[in-house]
This record gives sequence, C-alpha cells and structure tokens, in this order.
Amino acid sequence: MALNVAHGMEYLHKEGIAHRDLKSENLVMDGHGTVKIVDFGVSCFETECGSNSYDHDGGTYRWMAPEMLRHLPHSRKVDVYSFGIVLWELLTTRLPYEDVNPIQAAFCVVNQVLYALSYMPYGITHDMYICIDIALLLDIYNGLKWGLNGLNGLRSQFEI
Repeated sequence: MALNVAHGMEYLHKEGIAHRDLKSENLVMDGHGTVKIVDFGVSCFETECGSNSYDHDGGTYRWMAPEMLRHLPHSRKVDVYSFGIVLWELLTTRLPYEDVNPIQAAFCVVNQVLYALSYMPYGITHDMYICIDIALLLDIYNGLKWGLNGLNGLRSQFEI
C-alpha cells in the first residue's frame, strides 16, 4: 500500500503538482488491490502553492505540514510530511492526534509537540522508524525519492 502511494506521489511531483491533502481518507483501493490517490480539490502546481490569499484553506489539520498551517509559501515537501503521517497510520492503525481536536492537532504541529505521534507498535524496524522520522521530524525534503528507496528496502519485511 505505502509503495503505491509513494509511486503516485512521485508521479505527481514529477509533473510539478503538490497534492496538499494526502491522508488515509484520500487513498482508495481498486479491484486489483492497487492504492490510488484521490481528491485533488486543493492541489496546486508547485510554482503557485501558497502564493494566493485564497490558497491557504486547503488540507486537513491532522495531516498538514507546519508551513501550510503557518500560511507560508510551500512546495511538494508538504506531501512528504503528510506521507510520513500516513506511514504512521498504516503502522499503528490509529488516527493522528486522536486525543485532541483538529485545532489542537494543528497547534501541536506548529509548535513541534509530537507527543500524540509518539506511539509506535512493538516490533517496528529501525529502518521504518527512520523513514517516518525523516518525513515528520527532520524537515529534510527531497521529493519522495527517500520514500521509494526506503520502502523498496523494507518491502520484503512488510510485504508492501
């Protein structure tokens, strides 16, 4: 599943598109078991993301990157952040920041209070933890290449 999402996001990013609302609810599975990304209502061309005043109403707080929450110009990097949240969801089967409301979740993200995402299931490999850590905590964004490389390496362990 995660590999399908990474491939889909890589395609969008190669086309210069930022989805800006990547979350589990915007992922659907077709009849062949392939995960597809849907709901492009707040997507934008990367060159225009965050450049207009009306442009800041997109996304869903629990999955939004800090720069979107701060109404700063942004790029496809926000999708990498959201992909980290989706990976965390896949591993934990929990809603991000489930113990707080969406506004409080946004406050946590903007102020780097990640206690709500501190839960990791028993048995998670160090490599998978590093993939999530890179996406969520370090703000090192180089498209989704890290995600594809990391997930290909983990494919045999998780059968994803």
